[in-house]
Amino acid sequence: MISLALGCVLAQWMCLFPAGGALVRVGAQRLENGFDPRRVEIAAGETVKWVSIDDFHTVTSGLRSSCADAKVLFDAAIHIGQPIVARQFPHAGRYHYYCVPHERHRMTGIVDVSGLSLLGTPKAGSVVQWQVRDLPPESNGKLARILLTASGSSPGVPLFCLGELPLQPDLWTDFSIRHPGIFTTGVITGGTAVTPPLTLPGWIPAGWTIVSTALVQDPSTGLPERILPALTSVTQ
Repeated sequence: MISLALGCVLAQWMCLFPAGGALVRVGAQRLENGFDPRRVEIAAGETVKWVSIDDFHTVTSGLRSSCADAKVLFDAAIHIGQPIVARQFPHAGRYHYYCVPHERHRMTGIVDVSGLSLLGTPKAGSVVQWQVRDLPPESNGKLARILLTASGSSPGVPLFCLGELPLQPDLWTDFSIRHPGIFTTGVITGGTAVTPPLTLPGWIPAGWTIVSTALVQDPSTGLPERILPALTSVTQ
């Protein structure tokens, strides 16, 4: 017979699985990385729920305790007496977190909140744009730089022809530096902005993988302030 306590736990677990969010199990003794899964991806406005399966832990924002971003956004204990921690993420970006008691064991996690999309169909001759969205109010008035990498096999296409499109195979490249303005969005307004239209060259083959990400940048300092999770597209 299932005990009342176990029945309550099972019922609690059934209610935990979020619709349009993510669930992370927390347990240094039973899980290889402490947080399982270590990385989750959600849309802006969705919620991540952490559930403890052993020991005492924390869900603490930042890369590590020695960094300036430690505990700035959230810092919650999770244990038998408080086995559930939930947080909504209203804005796009990459959020690192860690467990304070198990920091030396590299118990870390990542929440990626999507905020980059490709407008248009990625195929030869088509017109595309990159859009950033769901950014926080402090991003307004700033710019986003789009970074790309492309990989694929193109028999008969000389490498120098890649100059027609600022992509280089298997190499992260900041095209805002190599090709000023081409992959820079307009000023971010209302948490969103788009790049100018780009016509893909006619020779680009189907089946190429294009990975793009974005940095929100303060034009007065040139320093990146927010990184958006990568977006993967396959040419048609």
